[in-house]
Amino acid sequence: MMNTFLEEVYKLKDIIRYNTRIKITQESVAEHSFFVAVITLHLCNKYNLDEKTTSTCIIKALLHDMPEMEINDITHDVKEKLNLRPLLKKYEDDYYKKYYPKYSKMLCNDDENLVNTIVELADVLSVIQFCNREKTLGNTSKQINEIVNNSKDRISVLYSKLKELTNHE
Repeated sequence: MMNTFLEEVYKLKDIIRYNTRIKITQESVAEHSFFVAVITLHLCNKYNLDEKTTSTCIIKALLHDMPEMEINDITHDVKEKLNLRPLLKKYEDDYYKKYYPKYSKMLCNDDENLVNTIVELADVLSVIQFCNREKTLGNTSKQINEIVNNSKDRISVLYSKLKELTNHE
C-alpha cells in the first residue's frame, strides 16, 4: 500500500508545467508544489498567522495540485478561455474526497477566505518565480510575457484581498 502511494506521488515529478509553452527550463508539478508550500509559509509568517491557520495553509499548498496526477497540468489561461473551472472543480473535489477525505472539506472549499487567498497568492507568486527564471535565462517569448502580465494582475487583486482579510496595510 505504501509503495503504491509513493509511486503515485512521485508521478508529480514527471508532470511538466507549461508543457505547451516556449520555455528554456522545465518545472515539474512536484517542484511547483514545493515552491508554493515554501512561499505559503513565508506569507503566513509575514502576516503573523497563528499555527493552526499556517498548518492549514501549508497542507492546502502541498496538496493543491495533486489531481494533476490524473488530469495533467492545465494552464490558468486555458482554464479561463475554455471555461474549464466548473468541470475541473468537480473532478478535483471528487479526487480529494476519494484520496484525502480527512482534508477534503478544506481542499474543496474555494470561498474567498484567508487560507485560500494565501495559497492562491503563493501559487501565482510561484508562477512569477518561474517566469523570472525564464527571463533571466533569455526567454523573451510573448507567451512568458503574457503569463507575467496576467500573473501581476492576479497578484494585485490577491494582495488587496489579503489586506482586507488580515487588516494589514
